[in-house]
Amino acid sequence: MKFKLIFLLLASILLSYGAIAAPVIGTVAPISALHGSTVSGSFKVSSNANVSDVTLESTVVSGFTVSFSPVSFSLIKDEEKTITYTVVVASQSAPKEYTLPFKVKSSQGDVSSSLKITVNESKTLTVSSLTLSKSFKTGNITVINTGNVDLSNVDLTLNPAVLKDNDNNQITLTLSEDPIALIRAGESKTISITSAFPSKLNIGNYASSIIAVLSGVSLNCCMHLK
Repeated sequence: MKFKLIFLLLASILLSYGAIAAPVIGTVAPISALHGSTVSGSFKVSSNANVSDVTLESTVVSGFTVSFSPVSFSLIKDEEKTITYTVVVASQSAPKEYTLPFKVKSSQGDVSSSLKITVNESKTLTVSSLTLSKSFKTGNITVINTGNVDLSNVDLTLNPAVLKDNDNNQITLTLSEDPIALIRAGESKTISITSAFPSKLNIGNYASSIIAVLSGVSLNCCMHLK
């Protein structure tokens, strides 16, 4: 009986020791971000024993850079330390939820957790400008998919209303590709534009907007003709 009591007491001591052997990570709330952005958040780390050598270490995940502040610190018994983390999201990261594992390490044991980050869908385009004239009737524009999803059937439309003179002489424009069948995330497309100037066109400056249109996106950019 005496031996049994000693054994139970020893087991109780070991269990108590195990309960304080490693730091405790508090709730890590999920976050969301756009591709090509930097986001921050925080969580708490605590311990019910004094710990002098706590460090944070993230697992490398392609497309993400994670940093912590502070990255190393001490804890006294029952102290809570606020940890700020920063996540740099690479451009063109696909829209979905990612898990970014990390560890809180110390001589009393390591504990693991993770950051949950959702990269939101982004449909964006840029279109370069172009200047044409009777001497330079053909030129190129560059359409860049600056979002993180592939885009298909992108219509390139022109506003011809301002390409007439007072006598209704009309400048006509021809695009080498319209619509753009497919432009992948991060990809650029070169579009050739050829102009035809009426012989009786009044001297002056003419301008037209190039509008790249797809579901959810309508982007205006400038094209100048003179």
